[in-house]
Amino acid sequence: MNNALAIHPPEPQAADRQAELIALVLDGVTSVHSRRSYRTGLQQLFAWIPREAPTFSRALVQAYRAHLLGVGLSSATLNLRLSPLRKLAREMADNGRLDPAGAAAMERVPGVARRGTRARELAGSGPGERAAQRSECKIPDWLAGPRDLGLTARLWPAPSGAAAAGRRRSVATRGPLGLR
Repeated sequence: MNNALAIHPPEPQAADRQAELIALVLDGVTSVHSRRSYRTGLQQLFAWIPREAPTFSRALVQAYRAHLLGVGLSSATLNLRLSPLRKLAREMADNGRLDPAGAAAMERVPGVARRGTRARELAGSGPGERAAQRSECKIPDWLAGPRDLGLTARLWPAPSGAAAAGRRRSVATRGPLGLR
């Protein structure tokens, strides 16, 4: 069995330290959704960190960012995973567990610029290409008439009166069979 792929349970001291750091971050967050997101992000970081990890530093955060970029996550997901690390650095500095200059350096680790939706990132098509595809799409002649009639019915003012609501003018003035 390959040791690099084996999942090792965290040591009791490491698990307590991780729980303490997660609690430190979550105590400063009020939203239920943010708490869940931050907890998940920190747990994923702790699962990624090797056993002989260096101290919590900018280099570690940058290595984790490079790892996330290599996995191929969307820019929004990557930024979501980096947010708890910035919060952890800030909370550790505020509680005297980390040098404020080091925490500020970790907060400056850049995220990834958002470039639109995930579908555009995967397909490589932007809004200009989609507009060109729409302009090439021709409406068949047999469909143009009903389309125009539907648009006209929505835009043309309806005859007055409750009985005429939603009916054509000829039906409203002559009755349902066209008789007066």
